[in-house]
Amino acid sequence: MEQRAKQERRIRNTDSNPFGVDNSQWPKIKELFDAPAAPGSRDDDFINDVTIAREWNDLGLALRVMQELGADAIINEQPHECAAVETIGVSETAQNTYYELLHSVVDPYGIPLLDGQEWGRIPLFSMDLASHASRKGWIYVDQRLDQIYHSSLP
Repeated sequence: MEQRAKQERRIRNTDSNPFGVDNSQWPKIKELFDAPAAPGSRDDDFINDVTIAREWNDLGLALRVMQELGADAIINEQPHECAAVETIGVSETAQNTYYELLHSVVDPYGIPLLDGQEWGRIPLFSMDLASHASRKGWIYVDQRLDQIYHSSLP
């Protein structure tokens, strides 16, 4: 199934670019790839954007509400498309800032976090730079959800 999803995606959905970005999304971001940036050249901007994002407060509020209500929850995060993000000048070290912040917000609540970082180097996992899972990516997500359901993950 994974091989079929990979073939379908490569043939039909991503033939406009070498990064596996869905054709419907590529026109929105292709200018970022016109002149690949030097490694790490956009690290400071990326780290700043991640650090000041208001969504961290929203996430903290949602986690607090879940904790107060006694929710039995798991946070299942999607990865960055590492190779594509590196091409636009954001190093893996800078990308790790996101995961570190994610853990710093989630971990104090004791809610299990599956951060998805290990999937970041899987070719064609995401369909865009916003970490939306592709058909291939959904196979990994579905397998993880099945593991959670059958209690082999937290």
